[in-house]
This record gives sequence, C-alpha cells and structure tokens, in this order.
Amino acid sequence: MPKPNPSKDPEHLKLKLPFMEASAIGRFPIACVFLLAVLVIGGMAAGVL
Repeated sequence: MPKPNPSKDPEHLKLKLPFMEASAIGRFPIACVFLLAVLVIGGMAAGVL
C-alpha cells in the first residue's frame, strides 16, 4: 500500500502567517499551534501585541 503524501496527511499542519511559520505532526501539536496562532491574532486585534 503506498504511503500517503505528507502534504495531504490530515495530521500534518504547515501554518504560514506573516509573523510566524509553524509545522506540526499529530493532533496535540496541531492544537497547540492553532491555539498559539489564535492567541497571537487576538492579541494583535486587541492592540496588545
């Protein structure tokens, strides 16, 4: 059975934003990266960062 393409793996995340770039493999690291991005974007919107 062929190995799935890593770019289409549902448990592999590559996040590129103007102020950060992150890569995560697995559910917990993906959740952490997503939460961090939400906090940073929320902080920027509130004028804290």
